[in-house]
Amino acid sequence: MTLLHNMSAAPRTAIVQLAHPHFELTSGVLLRLDDCVTDTSSEAILTRLGIRERLTLRAAHARLCKLLNERALALPYPPAAIVSHRATGRERAETDLLSVCAVLSKSSQSLYLRDKEPNLNGIQPSRRVILLIPKGWRSA
Repeated sequence: MTLLHNMSAAPRTAIVQLAHPHFELTSGVLLRLDDCVTDTSSEAILTRLGIRERLTLRAAHARLCKLLNERALALPYPPAAIVSHRATGRERAETDLLSVCAVLSKSSQSLYLRDKEPNLNGIQPSRRVILLIPKGWRSA
């Protein structure tokens, strides 16, 4: 008989090992909406961007998606990047609203894909994304 698992619940162990900053292979970019942004509808985001045209819901959605795709192509990030949820405190914060919305709309729980179609449901006030960019990576 073994005493190793003679408990009412299985034991849990979490091992976390962090590399010394000198040996890290990536740098982090923190992207999240500013606290004052609570309405993330297409119309509200376009208004915050200074676009005050009266658009139908479908037209506002299409216009925002077009802007997000254009911004994603201009961002200095690779076409694909790993998304992390663990902050180290050394991340560079991105504050530009359109850039933040572009990354949030093109990120899943684990991956950012620049060329995917924006998912406007990903733009949420409570959502935070940390992109891990390989050190030494430069956009062409």
